[in-house]
Amino acid sequence: MSDKFKKLSTKAKIEYIYDYYKLHIILGFIVIGILSILIYNAVNKSSPSLSIGCINTPTNNDRELLLTKKYIQSNTTKIKTKDIELVKGFRFSNSKDSIDYDYTYASNVKFLARITDKTLDVVIFDKEGLRVLKKKGYLLTIPNSVTNKLSDNALINSSKNVNASKKYVAIKLNSNKNLYVGIIKNSPHKKEAINYLKYISGVTF
Repeated sequence: MSDKFKKLSTKAKIEYIYDYYKLHIILGFIVIGILSILIYNAVNKSSPSLSIGCINTPTNNDRELLLTKKYIQSNTTKIKTKDIELVKGFRFSNSKDSIDYDYTYASNVKFLARITDKTLDVVIFDKEGLRVLKKKGYLLTIPNSVTNKLSDNALINSSKNVNASKKYVAIKLNSNKNLYVGIIKNSPHKKEAINYLKYISGVTF
């Protein structure tokens, strides 16, 4: 067979190889195509310009609109709505007897993974969330460019000691519930996060 193959013309050799290895060739092209798509998507994958996490904070369509699209419409940023990631459903609780303990535990693991991977910028949270975030030291000291424009009543110090230096780590939102906002200390988009705090601290949530 090998001697016969050698005597074939180039065109005949190609036809011979194709006839015998057609399935392998087709599968090979499919695999190469899939790998090319995966590599392209991995290289060109766009990451959010701002990631916002909600802790113990129920959201509805109006709130989601306020947290995302209306920020874009405020003309204080150059990013687009598609560049904002809203991560809902984080749950913190100080009770192991909670009926949703399993969900809370899984939520804490998910949140820690976000912190470790540096994929979270701003967090909105309730009093329990504030307690946990302050205890863990996750919150960034908010710069004066933000705090100088707010009243002391709206600012949350990192320490309860009245004699301690003022390092504000959270802002109380204009809401009928006790909700706060802060920046994660290892946020990859601190400049945008600071800009977002200026926006969200001035709206009614």
